[in-house]
Amino acid sequence: MNFDGDPTIEELANSLNDDWADEALADRSSGDEMIGPVIVNWRDISDEDRPEACRALADWVQDWLVPRYALSVKVIPDCWYAHPAMLEELSALHAAWIVAFDEADGGYGPIGWHERWALARTRDAFREKCAEKHRDDRTREMPAAPDTF
Repeated sequence: MNFDGDPTIEELANSLNDDWADEALADRSSGDEMIGPVIVNWRDISDEDRPEACRALADWVQDWLVPRYALSVKVIPDCWYAHPAMLEELSALHAAWIVAFDEADGGYGPIGWHERWALARTRDAFREKCAEKHRDDRTREMPAAPDTF
């Protein structure tokens, strides 16, 4: 409903500055620099970007997460990176951890991260594996889907 003098939706949309998104993102900073991209798509990551993403995740898992929470090898085995589902879960948790401590967070990020961590630990990726020695995950190959379904 448009009252006399009130702008229409189209007028409001047209009045937005084209770079409003850049300004909004600039507010999501940690110190002087923006947090930057934190999500890693392991399926499509380039060979060029992979080493840095691997090192960042390994540093977080091995130098912070495991020692900070005194996690046993039954929770995160030494060969965690060789288990695709665990790698995906830990990568998602790492991204959530980074943004949980963003200055723009309203204060719920850290507790939200802990809730996500608790939930993640109940999933299959964190079922006890490789406590004694590395065991490859079971795999399954799917038959091709029909062209139309």
